Amino acid sequence: MEIAKQKGAKRAIELQTSGPFHTEKLIKASEKLKVELDKIEINNNFEKIIVKNIDAKSYKKDDDIREILAKHVMSPVKFKLCIEEMIKLGVDNFVEIGPRKSFIRFRKENKQGC
Repeated sequence: MEIAKQKGAKRAIELQTSGPFHTEKLIKASEKLKVELDKIEINNNFEKIIVKNIDAKSYKKDDDIREILAKHVMSPVKFKLCIEEMIKLGVDNFVEIGPRKSFIRFRKENKQGC
């Protein structure tokens, strides 16, 4: 948080979490989600590029989307790598919206600390 402030962030706060999200402690939840995802139809005919949080790579047509979504529950989020990948892909305006007061907005030219 101090580094973010040094790099120009107006405010940086430690987020309190209510569970072991994105850790291996959620393997069983991931497996249960996969069972439920197997029951639905998923359209993998993307019109836009979608970057996965688990590895900062774009979805491909032949990816097993259900498996990847299930892994999201127990895998660490690669936020910085995702932002870097999107910048490489030409994205220059980012808006993150989260619960309560969690909100981040920045442009590529102001990406210090990202």
